[in-house]
Amino acid sequence: MFREVKHKIGVWAMCLTMSLKSQFQYRSSFILKCFVMFITYFCEFISTFFLVSKVSDINNWSKYEIMLIYGMATVAYAMSRLLLCGINNIPRQLKSGKFLIKLIRPESDLFCTMIEEIPVDRLGQVLLGLLIIIYSCVKNFSSTSIFWLVVFLVTGTVIYSSIFIITASVSFWIINSRELLGIFTHGTLRAIVYPITIYSRILQEIFTYLVPVAFISYYPAIVILNKEGNHTVIKLVIFLVAALMWGIAKLVWKLGIKKYEGAGG
Repeated sequence: MFREVKHKIGVWAMCLTMSLKSQFQYRSSFILKCFVMFITYFCEFISTFFLVSKVSDINNWSKYEIMLIYGMATVAYAMSRLLLCGINNIPRQLKSGKFLIKLIRPESDLFCTMIEEIPVDRLGQVLLGLLIIIYSCVKNFSSTSIFWLVVFLVTGTVIYSSIFIITASVSFWIINSRELLGIFTHGTLRAIVYPITIYSRILQEIFTYLVPVAFISYYPAIVILNKEGNHTVIKLVIFLVAALMWGIAKLVWKLGIKKYEGAGG
């Protein structure tokens, strides 16, 4: 298993390197694309920043603590898009029949989808998220654990990637499902950049139990910032949610592959 994981990481890293080399053939264009990606999400961040700056705290969360939540959500989302951008092409490929090509390749169909398209301009969004985290950590340095921050960025990426795969897998049953993918990915990103306690009880339960995006940024921030709560239980649940979501994602994907019978001409 570990040998297979090491192999896939090596292949993905090689594809990323090749993509970077090809992009750097047009260096100005590459830098501009990354800059545009950075500025696009920076403008969204500025609106949130000015909003929370007008108040001393929101439900006992200070401006800098909310910035940590924002940064963690941004990095997890950007890394998921970097890893799984090719998943956006699934509905179109299923409709045209081109998805069949993936089924005859030596690598797994899901992994082929991952390496099909690597949007290196997402590095601009990753950079933005990291800068926001650094900014928040400067004000909360004494209460921030770098180790757990890195761990939770990984688990957050796993959870977000799982949501990407699950929603994309719906395309095996409902071909035109790109809107659904947008709702559960970018749509949830706008919701989890704030503490979920600002929402109604039913939304809190949805973000915790049904679509567990609260475990991407909110609950990890409780541990990192040493806020009230049973941190041991929270850490355990975060790991369990990440493992469970990845397992469900792979299961739904496999069921979709079994359902797929080919199409197009």
